[in-house]
Amino acid sequence: MKTTVSDGRDKGISKIDQQSLFDLQDGVVQAAMVVVTLVAALIGVWGVLSLCSGIALGGGVVEMGRNWLAAVGF
Repeated sequence: MKTTVSDGRDKGISKIDQQSLFDLQDGVVQAAMVVVTLVAALIGVWGVLSLCSGIALGGGVVEMGRNWLAAVGF
């Protein structure tokens, strides 16, 4: 069932199909989800790269563990 919504001018010229509004809303939500997912993926990749470079510059995994234990106070 198609329903139309008038824009308030009561001329009947610019009636908007309600289903097209829902389709537009779905498209906007999907685009926003893609953007949020891509930003989250970029932040995750940045974090992993930072961790790997920190391990490499710090002398390896064992040295990183020793320094972490020293910083924590064990």
